[in-house]
Amino acid sequence: MDRSLRIHVIGKDAWALGTEDRLARACLATFATVVDSESEADFIHTVDVEDTAARIYRGEFVPAKPIVGAVNNHPTRLVEWPGFLRTAQQYMHLVPQSSLAAADMERLGIAFPGQVRIATDAESYSVLNGDDPEFIRFRRQLGIPKDVYLIGLLQRDSEGRDLAVPKRQKGPDIFLGLMKLLQKQLPEKTGRKVHILLGGPRRHWIRAALDQHNIPYTFVGKEIAGDDYPENILDKQTMCMLYNMLDLYVIPTRWEGAPRQVFDVLECGRKIISTPVGIAPDILSPECIFESLAQGVEIILRDMECGFLEQFIEPGRRRIQEVHSIESVGREWEKVYRRLWEGEGGGKRVVSGQHLGGQSAPNRFSGAWSQPFAAVLEKTRLGRIKKEYCPKHLGLVVNDGVPSGSSGLFVQLGKRLRQQGVQITLQSPYERSVLIWNVPLDTPEYLSKYLGNDSKKVILVLDEMCCARLLQESQKLQDDSGRGWKHPLLERAEVTILTSDIDVVRLHRAGIKLNNPMVLRFPSDPVIFSPKRSAELQLQHQTASRCLVFLDPEKKQHTEWVEALGKQVDVACHVVSKKKWGSLLDVERATIAQEQSFAVILSEEIDRKTVSEVLACGLPCLYTNRLHEIKSLVGMAGVGVDDMKTFVEGGALLYKERDCFASAILMPSLDEAALVLADLVYKS
Repeated sequence: MDRSLRIHVIGKDAWALGTEDRLARACLATFATVVDSESEADFIHTVDVEDTAARIYRGEFVPAKPIVGAVNNHPTRLVEWPGFLRTAQQYMHLVPQSSLAAADMERLGIAFPGQVRIATDAESYSVLNGDDPEFIRFRRQLGIPKDVYLIGLLQRDSEGRDLAVPKRQKGPDIFLGLMKLLQKQLPEKTGRKVHILLGGPRRHWIRAALDQHNIPYTFVGKEIAGDDYPENILDKQTMCMLYNMLDLYVIPTRWEGAPRQVFDVLECGRKIISTPVGIAPDILSPECIFESLAQGVEIILRDMECGFLEQFIEPGRRRIQEVHSIESVGREWEKVYRRLWEGEGGGKRVVSGQHLGGQSAPNRFSGAWSQPFAAVLEKTRLGRIKKEYCPKHLGLVVNDGVPSGSSGLFVQLGKRLRQQGVQITLQSPYERSVLIWNVPLDTPEYLSKYLGNDSKKVILVLDEMCCARLLQESQKLQDDSGRGWKHPLLERAEVTILTSDIDVVRLHRAGIKLNNPMVLRFPSDPVIFSPKRSAELQLQHQTASRCLVFLDPEKKQHTEWVEALGKQVDVACHVVSKKKWGSLLDVERATIAQEQSFAVILSEEIDRKTVSEVLACGLPCLYTNRLHEIKSLVGMAGVGVDDMKTFVEGGALLYKERDCFASAILMPSLDEAALVLADLVYKS
């Protein structure tokens, strides 16, 4: 391909995407001409697919050229953006930048014209001479003790809007759990001490957490109580010296596009371990990947004893230099653009003058200033008064057979929506939006009421149970042509909300077509399902340890596992079947769970709702690895097992170190769910 191809790059921000923009331009310039305006371009290349899709969906941006989007976030998180799947299918060619991203896009039914690696120039990072006087002087200035095993975490961990809240994506709570577990096992395994090195802005949460648990650390930066961005941003020369000091760098993130620390740390010749996110499994040896706190601690202890991880540094560096250079990645982008240029990538059409909300797109100049102005206005006293006295109405339609636990959730959700200027009503002439929650799709009342009423915006919620019913009928629902099935109410919905990406995958594979699907994760009722207060929990631990066991009674093997666990540790097991658990009231289930130290999940009939309730009560989980959905839900807050031996070992570990695993429990935020719903209502 000659350089007659012209590409316009968008999506740059003042944070990490500035690097993505710079490297994207360098890669594209190896085979094409990068131009400064859309009008000159043959293609638009975005390094921020979320923002670009959101602007198209809201009508703020109407592209006149096809868009190629570098997917530098986890695809299962992209589907949480309202309108993303719909926008991407109509306007964008999405290109995954890791094997994990490619696999997830295939699962979600998102087509892509090829996979392209993430590029790095690594010009700022290199191996430094440890005997260099300046390097030695800098370490002394930081006051890092001698002969410690130095573990680094040099990425922000607090949310920008609330520095006391951990940024769950980055996994500072996972890092805390890992360090707590490591500290408890150090005296038994090695005499060497561990020290943590932190640096950069918005490290408030992890600093406070390490202080609380008496884990020693050094923070490189100014001690600022409020937001320290951008004051505490470290230049690359300083970052290079910090990386070179480390014995080990830990990446504890839950989901990620890169993370670029993989490049930086390896180029500095230092050891690194990571959760299985982004590009990490593509570059690092499997021995450098940890999927549980116990596995992570085991890797660290082994390295402290014999330098086990040293052997994986050079292979990782070679791989980066061979396939992640600008030249190598540029060749991969050239192949993708050649396919698109020649029409082999499916050729998405550009619909000029429209946006995906179904209305004519507003004037671009108007959209450019009115959206930020409206956002600022909402935060003023006038905006708050408007929300309080002139709320938008959201009609709520709920199935009479709504599962236990949802009614309380609606009350709590309603309170949070009201704070966002949305009033939930059962019947109101003022409602322009209707939220239909888990209603059987063949209910005549709703079909007749909403199918012909185009004046109301229908937001349809299909939870786990509703999706299960659809799947049970999937064979009957396929049309004669075999192209899938559409239901009138599904077609009528302007937005279809699923409560997990797992359901997106299942319905896609079954050929069930949804209109404008997105994922919005809801927690259990936070008033009922919550952990015990710390004082009560401490008193409980002084008396006895208990575990809640979900068991299939007919499976004798699992019964033997539980009996073996009881012989190994002093724990009282509360055994319950899925059927029995489901027959209890919310308060009864919560009371039982709150009395336990951890949960054991062996029943294959267990659903995500039950696991969410258990986690919401603060219980880490012991589960079999064959329960893949449970594993993805529990994450680092538990131990997966394969046989009786690992089951007993895992149970003994949870019994002894429950708090380490409980600190890594991640629950959806009802406040965030309310914000998304309110945004959907206000965009109607």
